[in-house]
Amino acid sequence: KLIVYANHLYSDTDFICVRGGNVLGSSGSVLQLFKDQIRKKNQVSITDKRMTRFFLTKEKTIRLLLKAAESGQGGEIFIMNSPACRILDMAEVLIEAYGNEKTSIAETGARPGEKLHELLISPHERQHAVSFTNDLAVVLPAIKMPELHKKYADCQPLETDHLSSKDFLISKKEVKEMLKEGGFLE
Repeated sequence: KLIVYANHLYSDTDFICVRGGNVLGSSGSVLQLFKDQIRKKNQVSITDKRMTRFFLTKEKTIRLLLKAAESGQGGEIFIMNSPACRILDMAEVLIEAYGNEKTSIAETGARPGEKLHELLISPHERQHAVSFTNDLAVVLPAIKMPELHKKYADCQPLETDHLSSKDFLISKKEVKEMLKEGGFLE
């Protein structure tokens, strides 16, 4: 909200926001954690086997960030449409690639405040969201910004009620392909 409202400072800087899923292979990525656990413990720890998350490759994230920076006027939030997967599927794909027949999965229980599913657009934001491209949605601010709203007037309203990771799941085979595309599997 601070970045969106920063556009009212009347400076020469346009402020835009970009929101997306987890970037595969970034620092703190679950990929490296799982690979380390497979190598060191021969076991992968998952807090909840039902957990889902959005993921993007670094390359796609960079393309979408540049597109948002190029297209943004200031005041909008760009949402990167990201595939979602079950964390369990990702762990199983990594075990198939790097583990052995003795590699197991341990469910440890969710930590306080940890959500089962990610939400990229809330029901409130959905009221102000439009489809910008196949890979980007835009949430317009609820405050009056006539020029910004005019820019997106020809865009179609976003067709989903919310963007939850549980609603956009890819198959285990697609998880494997995404990891290959990102350079994490051979």
